[in-house]
Amino acid sequence: MSNENWYNMQANAADGWGTSSCELGPSGAFDRLLRGCATGGGFNAAAATSGQFATSDATLELVLQTPCRMSLNSFGLTAMWAPSQCCRTPENMEVYGSTDGSTWTLLGEYDNQFEWQDLESRVFHTHNVDSTDLYDWFKFAIKRVTSLTSGDVADFSELELYTRNLVDLCNDGTSNCDVNAACANAAGSFTCTCNKGFSGDGVTCAPLTQIPPADIGQGHDWTKDDSVTFGGIYTTYRDYRGSVCPGRYRAMANR
Repeated sequence: MSNENWYNMQANAADGWGTSSCELGPSGAFDRLLRGCATGGGFNAAAATSGQFATSDATLELVLQTPCRMSLNSFGLTAMWAPSQCCRTPENMEVYGSTDGSTWTLLGEYDNQFEWQDLESRVFHTHNVDSTDLYDWFKFAIKRVTSLTSGDVADFSELELYTRNLVDLCNDGTSNCDVNAACANAAGSFTCTCNKGFSGDGVTCAPLTQIPPADIGQGHDWTKDDSVTFGGIYTTYRDYRGSVCPGRYRAMANR
């Protein structure tokens, strides 16, 4: 998510990614892909961002919410393709962590990072690389870009998070989900949801019976019947003699 508009941003979420092939929103900063208009890789702000000698810092923020909580050892940024990396790459940025998306703790920052090369990646340590404090919201506050003026927008390929302490409750033995359920991490906990074809609370899942049975026979094997109509149209039936709910199945449509 972002608190400011981005390049080719659509008016509403319901519009999807629109007809434009080059909408570069916040998801592009976290998709592990380099910039590509067709794939959305990279982020490009819509409005100009404060440059080196601006009288005030920019207010642009990008936020990533993660399903797993983790401590943050380091963070990184990958610049955009040439020539935009020269002037649009953030040279001053702060990173914060949160467990609720409203109360934030400063975890690290960098400043005076100039002369970025084409698609160059740089990684920066947090204030306490050995911290065990866990977060599942991360905010990147972009203060300034490398441009000498404030006429350039913030533009980069990737924002990166690195941890040595990832709490994945679905895979560390904590989860008690049924073997026929899907586990999902959520805000320091987890949920269990029965898979398709099963029913229950996720901890216990029982198989469902699908009707008609799998061996009912293909549609062209059913018998057309003029004696029983629906909306003036003949119906079709199948006399099933299998092991699950044997008897006559009748299909019909009114047009």
